[in-house]
Amino acid sequence: MKPCSGRDMAAITVIGCLLALSGCAGLNNIRELDAGQHYQPSMQKAVLLYGSELQQPWPDSLMSRSRGLDFQEYDAVAGRSKGNCWRYNHTESVIDITRIGAAKFSAFVVDPGYFVLSGFSAPDRAVTDAAAFYAAPGTVSYVGTYIYKGEKEGFELRRDLVEGQAAAGEFPGLARSVVMAPTIPVRENGFFVCTP
Repeated sequence: MKPCSGRDMAAITVIGCLLALSGCAGLNNIRELDAGQHYQPSMQKAVLLYGSELQQPWPDSLMSRSRGLDFQEYDAVAGRSKGNCWRYNHTESVIDITRIGAAKFSAFVVDPGYFVLSGFSAPDRAVTDAAAFYAAPGTVSYVGTYIYKGEKEGFELRRDLVEGQAAAGEFPGLARSVVMAPTIPVRENGFFVCTP
């Protein structure tokens, strides 16, 4: 076996650095829970819980549209989202468009703090809230259920703690300590742009 030349080693080093950096871009420190996992909330973390429900069929379109209701971290002091090109802490949930009138719930382990509905969520559809939701340490913070009312009406947010407590029961270990997530008004929820 022939030893690597200096040129080969430089190429290997460059490739290794590019692979390492590409793995770091867009880090997300949020983890989704599924119904098969048992999770016990701790004082270092919080759980963000929310639902989606269709009251009208999701419209057919030649253009594929986002079916996600995703939240991202929000900086309440600066009044803007915390995301950047290197770290973008956000939830990723998909609306089940095959069921009408039945809510689907998603739960995420997050660092305590504020979260706001992402501007990338269900684009071109009105969402009737402009609030950031606080996920308190050691709690299951229930945002509510986003109800899709139709193409023109968009989404309406239903906030019912009894529904949130029942939803938490779908995830082992979450049934206790469910609270309604407190809100603050959102001043800005713009997009960040990554440039080379």
